[in-house]
Amino acid sequence: MPREPDVTRPSRDQLVAIIRIQTEMAKHGLDLAQVMSVIVDSALDLVKADGAAIELAEND
Repeated sequence: MPREPDVTRPSRDQLVAIIRIQTEMAKHGLDLAQVMSVIVDSALDLVKADGAAIELAEND
């Protein structure tokens, strides 16, 4: 009897995508706007979402 996939763990493809995202983030260094853009765009694809947002706390 086949086992159901463990949805609590990322798949191999998801892990490879995360590594690619980290690499792209590193290319932008300390450019916060570019890093956040990479995160939002990548997160949408990674989790197959329709929208994403990042909130920043003031005075940090």
